[in-house]
Amino acid sequence: MYYFYMALLVDKYDPKTFQEVCHNKNVCKFLQAMSKSTSMQHMIIEGGRGCGKKTLIRLLIHEKYGKFDTSNVKMYFKIQGKTEDKSTINLLASRYHYQLNPNIHTIYDRTLLKLFLNEITYSIISNIKYRIIVIEDTDLLSTEAQESLRKTLETYITTCRFIFISNNEGKIIEPLRSRCCIVKVNSPTINEINSILNDIYTKESGKCPEEEETIRINEISTECNRSLQTAINYLERYLLDKKAFNISDCDPTKQQCENIVTLIVKGSDIANTLDKIREIIYSLVNYCVPHETILFNILNAVLKKIPRKYHKE
Repeated sequence: MYYFYMALLVDKYDPKTFQEVCHNKNVCKFLQAMSKSTSMQHMIIEGGRGCGKKTLIRLLIHEKYGKFDTSNVKMYFKIQGKTEDKSTINLLASRYHYQLNPNIHTIYDRTLLKLFLNEITYSIISNIKYRIIVIEDTDLLSTEAQESLRKTLETYITTCRFIFISNNEGKIIEPLRSRCCIVKVNSPTINEINSILNDIYTKESGKCPEEEETIRINEISTECNRSLQTAINYLERYLLDKKAFNISDCDPTKQQCENIVTLIVKGSDIANTLDKIREIIYSLVNYCVPHETILFNILNAVLKKIPRKYHKE
């Protein structure tokens, strides 16, 4: 019942101000200063998944404009030559900003970005100097789309400010990087995550964690790949059912990728083995697991199978 009637912990303890952010204090100070600037620059926010990039951007916009309502919006565009009647862009929108991920449209990302930007420039509100446009997963956009964005920065400089989110440093083309202020966000350390989880546990249970709880929290902090969001989700599962909690059950991707490597090592029938591997990968893709995450976990599982004598010092 707890799960359905209570807010998720990751939402409940989401920082509401820069002062509540427990890590990346220097980045918080910089973004806070940027929010008060009358000539805010275009920015690229770089960092690993789960390090808090979107949270920091949300705080920046709220710091600049105050409290405002955000809604989910769908925009429809007709792409010439595409068989479907219309393509849809799903985005978060407010009076002051737009946030979207054009990468999901693959080869049409450049065209949809152009259509979207042409559309919103006709609806500029007179008493707002410029709107902020947040582009997610910019590092995954096609080179053509990134080239288009480079020209866009100059075309719409009087009406828009762009914030690009990147998970991988160096995958954004240099002409686009050179026109933006680069902000690097570090993932929280294991100690920082551990401290945050202990604090949440104390607030939720009304008491400090005992020895068994401390061991579990330390385990979660170590196994969450330095993703605070993942760690808080793991902690919530632990609070829901302490007896049945198993850290390995929290990340099915890791286990499934280990199964793939086991099939490769032990599989004797090549055709049957490939079918099983394909089935596992398709199941992960259906659950929207990023391909980088799948490859990363497969690589880790492969490295575990290599004897230590072959490891380079």
